[in-house]
Amino acid sequence: MSGAPSVTFPERRPRDTAALDATLGRLGSAPDLAGVVRHVVEYTKLVTSAEALSLLLHDGARDELVFAATETLEERALASHETPLPPAVGALISPERLVVSVRNQEQVLGAIDLWRRYDGRPFDDADGRRAAAVAAELAATGDLERVAHDPDELHAVFARLAAAVPSEDATLVVYDRDRRQLAFRVSHAFRHGMIDGARLAMGQGIAGWVAQHRQPVRLDDASRDPRHDPQIARRTGLVPHSMVCVPMVHGDRLHGVVQVINKLDGSAFDDDELRLIQTLADHAAAALDALSAPA
Repeated sequence: MSGAPSVTFPERRPRDTAALDATLGRLGSAPDLAGVVRHVVEYTKLVTSAEALSLLLHDGARDELVFAATETLEERALASHETPLPPAVGALISPERLVVSVRNQEQVLGAIDLWRRYDGRPFDDADGRRAAAVAAELAATGDLERVAHDPDELHAVFARLAAAVPSEDATLVVYDRDRRQLAFRVSHAFRHGMIDGARLAMGQGIAGWVAQHRQPVRLDDASRDPRHDPQIARRTGLVPHSMVCVPMVHGDRLHGVVQVINKLDGSAFDDDELRLIQTLADHAAAALDALSAPA
């Protein structure tokens, strides 16, 4: 990892900087390309909690960028009878799953069903209390079914959940009020590899611009940026707003780009997050350079 800069961020939470230190150590000992990619994706998820992230590698032979690892949030609405009735009070908590009821004084209206914390930690009692607070807000609306059918209100619900308990799969379950059976569910879940293998020309889109100019960008509304190319957005169905995109460069060699889109809670990325991702990208580039060096 010689040549990769050291950096500290005293303003960040200790968990973030400790996770960065641990990730940089793992990057230095990654045995192969897949290991480097995995560590970059895992840390990026932890520090940003975003709707989509991509690691693009530079294909020097064709001078193109290739999507090597992608995770994209997608919404699903389906009828299902697989979700159990929620607890009458409190929450059902296991390391990978958290279920809380949405209920008023008279009956159970539905449930919030969360799978796998976004940062990989197990769910705990504090998560249960935060999810229950969101459930109470939903119950107070008086009409859960209307909320679930209103795209704007539904987006606000998932943003509130993401801020309270970030998870890889968040589901709002609505029950038939007469029979207390599952009527439908709406889920936000991460899909892995949706556009893996897709290619961008150098200079194409924001990621292509970052690769070509080897400069990072932080945007509050990427869809309005003149460098934005809607081609990939059409394939994923994700409209980019807030974005961080940084180059992976070591010495004079471009290795790729890390791109992060839309924070789950709807807020904008800040400069601190940009610096953290750039530091990660710098060390990843150094690791990739070492892997490709002659023995």
